[in-house]
Amino acid sequence: MTMVSYVPRCGKAVVQHRTSAVMTDDKKKPEIIAYYNGTKKSGVDVLDKLVRTYTCKRASFRWTVAFFLNMLDIAAYNALVLWITANPYWQQGKPHWRRLFLRELGY
Repeated sequence: MTMVSYVPRCGKAVVQHRTSAVMTDDKKKPEIIAYYNGTKKSGVDVLDKLVRTYTCKRASFRWTVAFFLNMLDIAAYNALVLWITANPYWQQGKPHWRRLFLRELGY
């Protein structure tokens, strides 16, 4: 395996594993960056958007706290997906059902 490090602009580093092949366009990006942008990025962006609606994140200079709060947000959303899969008619028709679920989860 090869580790690829790509820095598109100052202060923004992307590290990926697999191959070090470079695309033939003008930007000379590693192929793995194009693969990530084509397959994985949309799912990550959608999850971040969904989690941002009701989040427990707070400003913190410690990365461990920021990481923990992000994991709580993602775990809560995953719990909601499992709950809705098991109970598809729970709070049906209410526009704020996710907020209701998070309140029940907190209790």
